[in-house]
Amino acid sequence: MSLLVHIAVLFVLIKTCLWLWKHVHAKRRNLPPGNVGLPIIGETLSFLKTAPSGKFYRDREQKYGPIFKTSILGLKTVYVSGPEAMRQLFQLENRGLISWWPPSMQKLLGEGSVGAAPAELHHNRKKALVNALKKVDYTEICDQLGEIVNNEMSEWATKVKFEVHCHAKFLSIRCACTSLLGLDLTREEVGKVATMLKGFEDGLFTVPINLPGTAYHKAIQSKIQLYEFLKGKFQPQTSNTCILSSTGWSEDIMPDAIVELLFGAQETLSSFMTCSMLLLKKHPKVLQKLQKSIFGAGELSDATYVDCVAKETLRLFPPIAGGFRITTKEIRLKDYVIPKSWGVTYNIRSTHKQSPYFDDPDCFNPDQWLALSGCLPQLHYIPFGGGAHACVGRDYARVIWRLFLTTLTTRYAWDLITEDPVLLSLPVVRPDGGMWARLFPLAEE
Repeated sequence: MSLLVHIAVLFVLIKTCLWLWKHVHAKRRNLPPGNVGLPIIGETLSFLKTAPSGKFYRDREQKYGPIFKTSILGLKTVYVSGPEAMRQLFQLENRGLISWWPPSMQKLLGEGSVGAAPAELHHNRKKALVNALKKVDYTEICDQLGEIVNNEMSEWATKVKFEVHCHAKFLSIRCACTSLLGLDLTREEVGKVATMLKGFEDGLFTVPINLPGTAYHKAIQSKIQLYEFLKGKFQPQTSNTCILSSTGWSEDIMPDAIVELLFGAQETLSSFMTCSMLLLKKHPKVLQKLQKSIFGAGELSDATYVDCVAKETLRLFPPIAGGFRITTKEIRLKDYVIPKSWGVTYNIRSTHKQSPYFDDPDCFNPDQWLALSGCLPQLHYIPFGGGAHACVGRDYARVIWRLFLTTLTTRYAWDLITEDPVLLSLPVVRPDGGMWARLFPLAEE
């Protein structure tokens, strides 16, 4: 009995010494401030509960500052925000940092996607997609997309009320299928695509257990069904109207590539459409100025103030919260050390708020972009992300936001039934429980 007691005491002493050594060693290495929570699970439970609203990161940033450590999803992680930190972070890409996604997201996006491709494949795959997008003649497809936007809004105006984010997703999918995939789908077929994308989206931030009944299993099935449905509508490798046909990619990566393309387009643009309708309704003077600028300009290409409104919307509510990275070796970021195999996540909205170039970071003020145009330093405004993994769809997004804002504000008026929706931030900015509205055609003068 005495021997067992001595062994137990020795075990406790060894564990205590190891903990103290790690604690002292960590302090000497100057790790970021913060709390990694409980062993193994870390702060994952709190993250899953409060991350969608942004509260998880917001509370810790207020307590520890713009750089802090935590432990989520089984990975010790450093949160980073602020323009200078972004500059250092993106400079370290492929020199100590590589892209990383939560396991469920990594598996669902697949290695055939651009975003989740292994580091050695990502550069060439992204370059091929960028070159393919450069071949899109946006002037040629503008009339076609404009007709789609107007048709969808006409449909919204027939309803007693409609949920904005859901209908904006439908519009975004229809635009992407037409202009990026070269598909002419019926409204019923677009609805099927939207349903399957919703099933896919619901599994992105879940435990990756592929068992019937789980959201992850449903997401896998939704992705398979979506590709098979679209495959019956076109042949990606031979269709001249699908942008992926000019990438030279093999057939085996097309399921991942097509789903990623549709998912990215519908999630980001529907978020922008929803937030812009909310902000313009809450700021009638901005809406009035926007309408006057459009009527005065006449041409879509002369859309300076339209772009100011869009940029300000994306500054306040960037659709994507941020990005994930993982260290391949120990790195230094500002005054801190981040050990090898730690995660790094950066926050876009917080970075925007820390920039000194925006007078009131919480105020919706599109006019400030009239003075900022061309003189805003890099990484003070990153709604499309930054570094090697920045979004490649900026030009496409610009065409859509111009068409959307122009059509909405010159042909329609709207009331918000949900006046103050709570906005969630994961996987994209969206209203919790929806944002209901009524749309009315403006009387023609």
